[in-house]
Amino acid sequence: MFHDTIQYGSLEIDYLKVADQKLGRRMEEIGFIERICIPDFYEGFVNAVIGQQISSKAMLTIWNRLKVHCGEITVNSVLSLKEEEWKQMGISAKKAGYLKSCAQKINDGLLDPEALFRKQDKEVIRILTDLDGVGVWTAQMIMIFTMGRKDVLSFGDYGIRKGICKLHNLNELTKEQFVQFQNKYSPYGTIASLYLWEIAKE
Repeated sequence: MFHDTIQYGSLEIDYLKVADQKLGRRMEEIGFIERICIPDFYEGFVNAVIGQQISSKAMLTIWNRLKVHCGEITVNSVLSLKEEEWKQMGISAKKAGYLKSCAQKINDGLLDPEALFRKQDKEVIRILTDLDGVGVWTAQMIMIFTMGRKDVLSFGDYGIRKGICKLHNLNELTKEQFVQFQNKYSPYGTIASLYLWEIAKE
C-alpha cells in the first residue's frame, strides 16, 4: 500500500505561530516535520491497534513481521491468519481478536470505510470507539495517521500533554487547561500535535 505524509504548509504554520508564540518559536527551530500516514483505512487501523501500549521500537518490529508475513495487509489477509501465526509475530490473542473483528465487520458490510471518511470528527470517534479494542486515543491516532484530519489534539496522549507542559513550563496540565490549548490550536490541532511530540522528546 502506498504511504503518504501528513500534509501541511505555510497556512497552518502561520496560524499556529500567531495562536501560540512560544509554539511558533519552537516550530521555526524544529523546521518541517515529515510524518508517514497510511491512507488505507484497514491497514491504518491495524497499525494503530498494534501500536497500543508498546514501545515504538517493538511496534515497528511487529509491524514489519506482519507485512512480510501477509505481503499486503488487507481484510482478507488478516482473516486468513491462524492463531499460531499471530503468536509467531508477537501479536497477542486479544489484539488479534480486535483486528479480526474489524476485518469481519468490513467484510460483512457493517463498517464502510469510505463512508467513514466523509463523516464529521465527532461521528468518526463515535463509530470507531464502537469497534472492539478502540478507545478515544486509538480513534484519534487513526484520524491523524490514516484519515488525515487536521484538528486532532489528544488529551489521552502522554506525549502531547508532556509537550505542552515543557513548552509552557507547567508542572501539570488539567483538562480545563488542555481544552484552552485545544481551542487555541484549532482548526490545526494535528499540526500542533506533530510539534508537541517533538518537544516532548527533547
